[in-house]
Amino acid sequence: MRLHEIDEGLFDGVHEVVDVTHPEVTLGRHLRMPAHVLYRRASVAEPGGNLDEGVLVLLLTGPNPPAHTDPDTLAPLLRRLRPGARLLMLAGWPVADLPVHRLLDPLGAASCQVLAAVPLDRVAIRGVHAALLVQRVDTVVAPRPHLPGRTPQPDAGTAPPSVPLLRMANEYVLTDLTVRPVRRRLGELADRVADLDRQLAERDARLDEADRELRDCRARLAGHESTAGPLLGRLLLRGPRRAGAGLRRVLGRQRSPR
Repeated sequence: MRLHEIDEGLFDGVHEVVDVTHPEVTLGRHLRMPAHVLYRRASVAEPGGNLDEGVLVLLLTGPNPPAHTDPDTLAPLLRRLRPGARLLMLAGWPVADLPVHRLLDPLGAASCQVLAAVPLDRVAIRGVHAALLVQRVDTVVAPRPHLPGRTPQPDAGTAPPSVPLLRMANEYVLTDLTVRPVRRRLGELADRVADLDRQLAERDARLDEADRELRDCRARLAGHESTAGPLLGRLLLRGPRRAGAGLRRVLGRQRSPR
């Protein structure tokens, strides 16, 4: 999946994108922002302005500072988000290595919920493996399966965003993201096992056929051996010369095609 495809409603209601990635990192062009959306760069420590509803913050976190923001330093930025503000967090770790445990506490403490977590194509953005769409919420949204489309929106009928409830919701979404490659690998291995089973069944069938042919050959050989003794004895009684001629005729008939 490409970055701009993670959510059909990514820019619904968005009037400003605040890019707090490292100055040498250029990710804004991958967003395909509508023309009416204002784009500005800032720093994680000083994002500037009000991060209210209608603002989308762009962040790259990962294991390689300074290009990547350390997840342990995210808490101040997350606390500045106001209800309705969104954060598009790009992950520089391979999906299976995403440090879920380092993200859950700061997200929950700042009343932020992960609305979507999707893997990104390797060719989309070099070194970026996943995207997390986070929103500062007043109510908790029921997590949705990993399917393309519009993320669910908070509604007044859900529970208040207590830290434990947010942690469970975020853990569900992030864990599902990290185990997805394992499920895919298990599916590939299951397909491989099925293919090997098919090959083994075909090999066993060929071995059974070869065994039947071997038994037939042995049976024919036993039949030839059972008649060879008496036949040779009769030929020898005729004398060596006549026996040789008769034996050559018999062998010729046995070697000739039927």
